[in-house]
Amino acid sequence: MALQLPGRINDLAIIGAGLFADNKVGAVCVTGQGEFSIKYGVARDICRLMTDGLAPSEAVTKWVSLAARENVPYGAIAINKRGDWGIDWNSLPVMAHCYLAEEGEPQFVLKARSRRIS
Repeated sequence: MALQLPGRINDLAIIGAGLFADNKVGAVCVTGQGEFSIKYGVARDICRLMTDGLAPSEAVTKWVSLAARENVPYGAIAINKRGDWGIDWNSLPVMAHCYLAEEGEPQFVLKARSRRIS
């Protein structure tokens, strides 16, 4: 990141900003510019959107689109308590992610963005 402070490692480990989980709803993790996450409490809000009935894919896309409008490179992944999940990003052409298949085998995916985020 241009002009970042020396030694800057990660500020997305802040609960509510970069990650959030609620046993009644699901869990969220984001990547990107931490200042954006802290300013808006993005991970917590994605979880709130799922509480309000949005699918994980819809909730993460809402925030990734907002980040894109502010010219912030961003990505988010969320899962609800039923196991439905969603991932979206506006930065790189692909986003790596892993999950356990129903058989318990880890799956690694490099997913290409299928649409333009704006």
